[in-house]
Amino acid sequence: MTNNRNPLYQALQYALVPGAMASFALASSTVFAQDSGDEESSTLERVQVTGSRLVRMDIEGANPVTVLDRDDIARTGVTDLGNLLQDLPMMSGSPTSTQRNNGGSGQVAVDIRGMGTNRTLVLVNGNRLPSLFNDFSVIPVVMVERIEILKDGASAVYGADAVAGVVNIITRRDFQGAEVQGQMGQSFDLGGMNYSTSFITGGNSDRGNFVIGAEYVRQESILLAKYKEDFLKTSVTVYDPVGFHEFGFQEGPGVDGDGNGIVDWITLGSSRRANGRFTIAGIAGSKTICTDSATGGASVTDYGPANGVCGPATYDYAPTNYMQTPYERSSFFGQADYELFDNVTATLETRFANRSSSQQLAPTPYDSRFDPSYASVVPGVVVPANNYYNPFGADITQWRRRMVEDGPRLFEQIVHEWQIIAGLTGDIGDSWTWDLSYNYGQNDRSDTDYGQYSGSRLAKAMGPSFLDPATGRVTCGTPGAPDPDTACVPLNIFTNPVSNPITEDMLNYIGVPLNDRSQNVRQVTNLTFMGNAYELPAGPLGVAAGFERRSEAYQYIPDSGKATGAVTGNVGMGTKGQYNVDSFFGEVNVPLLSGVTGAEMLEIGVSARYDDFSIFPSSTTWQFAFRWKPVNDLLIRATAGNVYREPNVSELFGGIGDNFPTTSDPCSGQGGTPGCEDVPVGYVQSDSQSRTRAGGNINITPEEGDTFTTGLAWTPEFADGFSMTLDYWKIKIDDAINIPSVNVVLAGCYNGAVPEYCDDIVRFGPESPDYGGLDYTLTLVQKVGPESASGIDWQMNYSRDTDIGLWDFGWYGTYNLSREQLTLKDFDGDGLYSAEIADSVGQYEHRSLGGSASYPEWRWMFNTDWSLGDWGVSLSIEFIDGVTECGSPNADATYLTMYCPDDPQIVSIDPADTYQKIPLIDRAWINTTKDKYYVDLVGHYTVPVWGTESSAVITNLFDVALPFLNYGFNATTDSDTYRAFGRSWFLNVTHSF
Repeated sequence: MTNNRNPLYQALQYALVPGAMASFALASSTVFAQDSGDEESSTLERVQVTGSRLVRMDIEGANPVTVLDRDDIARTGVTDLGNLLQDLPMMSGSPTSTQRNNGGSGQVAVDIRGMGTNRTLVLVNGNRLPSLFNDFSVIPVVMVERIEILKDGASAVYGADAVAGVVNIITRRDFQGAEVQGQMGQSFDLGGMNYSTSFITGGNSDRGNFVIGAEYVRQESILLAKYKEDFLKTSVTVYDPVGFHEFGFQEGPGVDGDGNGIVDWITLGSSRRANGRFTIAGIAGSKTICTDSATGGASVTDYGPANGVCGPATYDYAPTNYMQTPYERSSFFGQADYELFDNVTATLETRFANRSSSQQLAPTPYDSRFDPSYASVVPGVVVPANNYYNPFGADITQWRRRMVEDGPRLFEQIVHEWQIIAGLTGDIGDSWTWDLSYNYGQNDRSDTDYGQYSGSRLAKAMGPSFLDPATGRVTCGTPGAPDPDTACVPLNIFTNPVSNPITEDMLNYIGVPLNDRSQNVRQVTNLTFMGNAYELPAGPLGVAAGFERRSEAYQYIPDSGKATGAVTGNVGMGTKGQYNVDSFFGEVNVPLLSGVTGAEMLEIGVSARYDDFSIFPSSTTWQFAFRWKPVNDLLIRATAGNVYREPNVSELFGGIGDNFPTTSDPCSGQGGTPGCEDVPVGYVQSDSQSRTRAGGNINITPEEGDTFTTGLAWTPEFADGFSMTLDYWKIKIDDAINIPSVNVVLAGCYNGAVPEYCDDIVRFGPESPDYGGLDYTLTLVQKVGPESASGIDWQMNYSRDTDIGLWDFGWYGTYNLSREQLTLKDFDGDGLYSAEIADSVGQYEHRSLGGSASYPEWRWMFNTDWSLGDWGVSLSIEFIDGVTECGSPNADATYLTMYCPDDPQIVSIDPADTYQKIPLIDRAWINTTKDKYYVDLVGHYTVPVWGTESSAVITNLFDVALPFLNYGFNATTDSDTYRAFGRSWFLNVTHSF
């Protein structure tokens, strides 16, 4: 199975696509302004809340903001912030994490509203990170004071990327003393130990303060082979979920347990199997080495049809894959404020992180259709007849083989990221402040791939060879013309890996590590003025205005073998590009009424931003805000505005690279019919994976959209300790930037919906044994139509101090009303795919443009905290609503069409609605996962006088298992959404000096 390991493609994927171990309590962000006449109001600190540049005393703004504090973070036991945030109810879309092995790279991203990770802006103290993508894996947990999550578009305030929302990490300041922390934990059944240790110290003086700290984190791997669930460690496709769930796995290639004529499940795996698959000139069909071969593949009598009769028809690649990928991270940070003179303070922030991570996939799945071979010397011949090991005495025109003797492929990354932010802040009079800052950040990454092979050496090793009587060795070349490269070792692919394996010398000759490099540099200069322009009857007129210059530069330099296509695996070109944007922004808050009947407070706000891009047309974004308190304990709020996102450097300049997704070729069995005129009659798709060539598009234009929120915040006077918020939200992108999936391109050409897609499909010609099959499909970044999402957020908190302890309760969640995007389906069951805007809420969507992702309808968390003296206990419940995937099996259990009935039950299908005239399919299937309730239990104790705090945690207390998802790319599940490691534990000790 060839996989998408090209770093360029990963960059595009992370830019375009829309499982932590613990849930946690959420600190209430519902804090309301006190009446201007209150005696305490003059003592309240003026603060700036994410979503506004204005400094104010009332932190409950018009935009809905969720706040996590240090206690919330400590309660989870996570070692990276991304895993913590991915569990929040407002997140969806299965963003990448360290539980993503195939397609992962050690990065951890978050996706607010499931609109794509590139539409969630990540800040630290209001400043952008250096990396092109919102990678949380390099952010030290110890430096975090709180996290503010703006659940609203904010392009008018922060510029592009802030489409679905903003995550703003606020670091610890004014810290005095020192603190050391150590933590360890793992799954009870699976292992996968996690370690972390950190140190922080700081101090204050009469002119400023400083804080410095360091953190080390290590995470060990967990293999799929360690799981007890068969579907996780077996390459299986389920055709009848009802029968499968009832009868489970049984011996044999598949079972019709409920007798409905549909095989419950079948082990498919990869066609690149360990015993090989050979197409020989002059011989019909393809051959494989039989399991019980007498000579291990040296004789033609060892071979049989490659249909599973004399040996495995496929290779199970799952057990060698990671579920939890290993990584190590070392981080250092420091920040200081120093008053240079009256009303002027210098600020400095610096951060450095080093991360090493890796992924492991099954051994190289060599395929001469795509990988280098002897065909570079003699076209159409991948192994000549005069190869010493060739038992057929005829040219081999195609071969596939899983190179199991070489062991798993490894993909390692080393990331260095550093950032420095220097600034000056000052006061102008009593009511104005200014802030000047320069932000420089750089992210350098090197990738090394092991388990791939040199094309030039493959050509020699698979070419002519002979037994040299003088040396007794098999030698490259012919007796009359031996290869001058004396190091050449002929490769014997005609082997049974058990009885006659490929030798180490053969593998060492062709093997080559591949090294890629990438770099992202981001520079931002910002000058902002904030203050009160006028004192109006209802309060001061707040104003903020400023200028920002941002430059983006990115380059990806692949290994020369990849750039020239001279190696196996995914190949592709590099990329390099940069652009600048100059921005002018402003914000005004106008108080209209205060302290009158029906309007304890009424105000409106306007934010606007003008962006002048070096390579795009200029743009103006805006947002209106409304806040009204008819009575003192009720706030009604709303925002409306537009958002704007420029394509990033990878989307613009990305070179074309390989990917091998699962593909359904609509021309299979349809050769010569409309849409398949160039496909021969009798062609049948032989491989579920095909090659795509994905890349950037310099002609792509920015995307625009609109956002709207409205809601209320209530702290009733009659219910002391109770507060709640309720908000409706909607995001709409008019013409979203994305990469069309290979299935969308194929369907658009086949059914005539998008005729220009036909130019992007390249098939093998008559000279190929795979005549009519897909050579590659071009899938460039482009505009793909509208995307939108809407829903309702709620949060309720109650706190009560009693004789038996302090109790805190919190319940918060999201109800997703819609998530509309371009989706490929057979909407009417006529066998013709069409791409339409469809709602994905409540579904595990594997046919949308962004790849596979879960969009639960409901997600919520409930937490109970109890503390008494030095003791405390927390109980948390995380709920994820079940999601549905659907399809329609062929009678012979060989193909899955995409007919998904609207009725969320198993339904009958009319015989006329079968696909490709397959005999009657008596029912479609719908696989709905069970609702998931994850329960976490935390106990903590503070040692009196010592300043030592300890906690012990059991997460996923009832050992809730991962759900089966037929189309889940990594292990037929969604480990980025659901808890991947069963019942787990961790211990934490923190000592303060």
